[in-house]
Amino acid sequence: MNARKAASKKAKFHWTNFRYNARAHLSDAENKLVLLEDRGNAKGIAADAVLAAIGYGDALTVQRSNVHNANDHGALPKLVATALGKDSDQAQLERLGRILQRKNEAQYGGTSWSREDAEQYLEQVRRFARWAERMLAEME
Repeated sequence: MNARKAASKKAKFHWTNFRYNARAHLSDAENKLVLLEDRGNAKGIAADAVLAAIGYGDALTVQRSNVHNANDHGALPKLVATALGKDSDQAQLERLGRILQRKNEAQYGGTSWSREDAEQYLEQVRRFARWAERMLAEME
């Protein structure tokens, strides 16, 4: 028996709950950016931004296939691609993959983030979020 848990599981909540949380994390990241002092550590911005991206990915997969990512966030782009099928966008899936590659650094790493680095990271999440919102609206 494989000790590793499945990468996805049946959703317990409606997709709009995941979208709501994604929007909240994105808003928190935006607010933290406004409040950040010139030389402050922007790691909190990145931490909220990655949670927003994960939330949008989960909203998409729950809406389209009633499953969401579990345990392995690196598998989320593939799960989104499977859920969306012909509607998936390779550029956005790659963007999500790049965002998730920095998840541990954003949330747990011992280094600080500069404002510039967090702004660039947040912009990638914004782009993914805009696309996800359009995709979600199509099926609403």
